[in-house]
Amino acid sequence: MSDSNPSYEYYFDRLKSMLDNDDNCSHLKKYIDDKLLSDLATSLLDQTVINILIMLRLQQVNHEYELMQQRDSMIAKVDAKRNNKIEQVEKKFSNGEITLFKRDELLKEMKKHYEEKILSIDTHILHCVDKNVREQQKTLMDAEIPGFHLTNNSRDIEIQTKLLNFIEKIINLSDESKLAIN
Repeated sequence: MSDSNPSYEYYFDRLKSMLDNDDNCSHLKKYIDDKLLSDLATSLLDQTVINILIMLRLQQVNHEYELMQQRDSMIAKVDAKRNNKIEQVEKKFSNGEITLFKRDELLKEMKKHYEEKILSIDTHILHCVDKNVREQQKTLMDAEIPGFHLTNNSRDIEIQTKLLNFIEKIINLSDESKLAIN
């Protein structure tokens, strides 16, 4: 068997072995049957499918990096505002303009507001991740890759993620040299 052209049997056997030996997916085994693995193994013979999977992987890595940069930037702005407000409160306290009780009350209120802002930022990031998941599901569904469809069902998403993890272990999707441009 050539490493550049794995056979159906190679893909099926590897997928089946990973499913059988993965203790973290025992609850999913009733949903990932031999028919699904067989159909998936067949689809992996198509270089176009491999190209799509590699491109989606690259997009995901870039998207995650951009989201982390965006989150870091947003939190830095919130932190700067918060620190400025804390300085103002502490200055008012040290100047005798507010009491210790008022200072503590203001700091407690600012902490609550800060936590709400961080939660809002994280919720925004999660919505972006969810949107990306749906876009990837649609791409995989449109490419007729078995096991992939549009869903918000957490179990279905877990199954799709597990299938992608299996594929990643078989085919290094981070290896752009595997892209075949026809």
